[in-house]
Amino acid sequence: MEEPKPAPTVQELQIRSTPRRDLRVELSVLQKQLKECARNCLKRLDTGLTQAIESTKGDSGEKVTQETARLILQELRTLNLKPAKGRRKDLKSIEQFIERAFEILRKPGE
Repeated sequence: MEEPKPAPTVQELQIRSTPRRDLRVELSVLQKQLKECARNCLKRLDTGLTQAIESTKGDSGEKVTQETARLILQELRTLNLKPAKGRRKDLKSIEQFIERAFEILRKPGE
């Protein structure tokens, strides 16, 4: 029966490592980080839109007046999104819209 081989040392692993292998590993890590960033960004934007939708129901004690609704609709209708292209610019536009919508909702007397 053969004796099990000892685990390779750090030096042996470094010798076996090649730039191509290192690149593949690090690109895989970057890919995972990209997916995590995208998930978190989508979650944050989705939460903002959900809160905006909920505020229009008036159940949370914040009633959206007709004027407030018109102002938010004007902002919403200025969005020029092209989701099929997958542009970061579209995500930024949505994020800015959500911020503006909440600014309008927070203004007293509107």
